[in-house]
Amino acid sequence: MVIGLVALLQEQSGAAVFYIAALALFVLLLAAGAAAYAAFRASGGRAATGLEGMVGKRGVVRRRVDGSAEGAVFVHGELWRAVPEEGVPPLAPGARVEVTGFRGMTLVVRPADEEDRVSPP
Repeated sequence: MVIGLVALLQEQSGAAVFYIAALALFVLLLAAGAAAYAAFRASGGRAATGLEGMVGKRGVVRRRVDGSAEGAVFVHGELWRAVPEEGVPPLAPGARVEVTGFRGMTLVVRPADEEDRVSPP
């Protein structure tokens, strides 16, 4: 449609209008690309929703996390089932944790670094 409009302008008004319209189209596409790139950079290039968005979040153990399906952590305002990362000893209620992955709908967690304290909700 845009190309047809540009061709029509060229036929009726000469080459000058054609070049102006082509330049305007180029600038418009460049601006749209820059806006899309800025939006991607602002999001950090990482998933912000779903389980993928949970990786790296920190929370607090609510029910002992020991590898059974009964462990629970409070992360990002929600209570999730959790299991410890391989090689990590059981985590007691109140322990600060970091999400490292997921298995199905269960979070995989490890103890959080001490300098990154999370206040309990």
